[in-house]
Amino acid sequence: MKEKQFSTGEAAKISGLTIRTLQHYDNIGVLPASGRTEGGRRYYTEDDMIKLEHIVFYRGLGFSLEQIKEKIPNITAEKKATELLSSQKIMLYNQIDSIQNSIAAIEASQEIIEAGKIPPWALLATFMQSLEKVDISMWADYEFSDTQMEVFSEHFQSFENVVEFYNTWKRLSIKAAAFYEAKIDPKELIAQKLATEWDQMIKKVTGGNTEHEQAFLAVDAILSLYINVVDGLVVYDKVINQQFMREIPFMATENIMMDAVKKGGDRQALHEKIRQYSMEAGKRVKEEGLDNDLCERILADPMFMITREEMDAIMKPENFTGRSGQQVEEFIDEYIKPILDENGNLLNETFEMKN
Repeated sequence: MKEKQFSTGEAAKISGLTIRTLQHYDNIGVLPASGRTEGGRRYYTEDDMIKLEHIVFYRGLGFSLEQIKEKIPNITAEKKATELLSSQKIMLYNQIDSIQNSIAAIEASQEIIEAGKIPPWALLATFMQSLEKVDISMWADYEFSDTQMEVFSEHFQSFENVVEFYNTWKRLSIKAAAFYEAKIDPKELIAQKLATEWDQMIKKVTGGNTEHEQAFLAVDAILSLYINVVDGLVVYDKVINQQFMREIPFMATENIMMDAVKKGGDRQALHEKIRQYSMEAGKRVKEEGLDNDLCERILADPMFMITREEMDAIMKPENFTGRSGQQVEEFIDEYIKPILDENGNLLNETFEMKN
C-alpha cells in the first residue's frame, strides 16, 4: 500500500503554518521534505507530519530552530522528549523569575519615591545584573543531607512550591536591600508591609513549625550581626605589626638563650635572668600599658653576649609564624577571592588583595 503523501499546501493547512515557512524549514534542514513529485513539488509523509506537530509545539514553547534541528532525531522519543521539556520548563521558570525581579525593583523604586526618598539606582542595577547569573537549576547538583531533604519534603510537595518560595524570597530581598540603602525608617508603612510579607513567607514555607521559623529568624540575626561586624572593616598593617612585636620578645626568649649558650653562657643562669626580665617586662606591658622592653633589658646584660643586629635577626616575625602566611594567601586565592570576584557587585564594591 502506497504511503500517504502531503503536499506543501496540505501540510501548511494542517499545521497552521505558511507555505513559505515550510519551505524555509526544508531549506535549513529543520524538516526536510521526504521527496519531490514528478513535477518537482515537495511532499511530506505521515512521519514528517508527526515531526511537524512536534516542531510547532516546541516552537510555541520558545525553542529556537537551531535547538529543534539539533534535537529532532530524538524529539519523538519519550525519554528524550521528557528531558527536553524539563530543561525548557526550567528555562521558562528562569524567564518568569527575571521578570518578577524586574517588577520587584520597579515596585521598590516606586515605594521609595512615594516615601520621599531617592531609590538606590546603582545598587538596584548591580543587584539585578547579579541575579541574572543565578537560577534555581544551580542547586540541582547540590548534595543535601538526609536531614535537609527530610525538611524539604515536609514543606515542598512539588518543584513549583520550591520555585514559588525561591522567587518570593528574591523579590522580598530586592526590596529589603533597596529600602535599607535608601534609609527607609523601619517604622514607615512600606517597611512594615515588607516585614509582614517576609513573616508570611516564613510561616508558609515552615507550615507553622516554630523551630523552623526560629531558624529563619536566627539566620537573619546572624547575617545582620555579621554585616555590622565587617562593615567598614579595615586592616592596618602597621598596627598589627606593632601588636605582634609587643609579643614576639616573649616568644623569642628560648632562641636568645640558646644562642647565648652556644657562645659559652651558663644555661641555668641565663634561664633565671630571662625569667626575671620577662616578668618585669610583662608587668610593664600589662599593668602599666607601656612598651615591651624585654629586648632592651637583654641587650643591656653582657651575660647574653648579643648584638643589636643579632637581636633584630631573631625578632623577625617570619621566624615564628611558620607557613601560616602562605596558608592564608592560598586560602584567599582559592576560596575567598573567587567568591568576592563573583559577588562583589552585589554590594557595589571592589576588592583588592595585598601581600
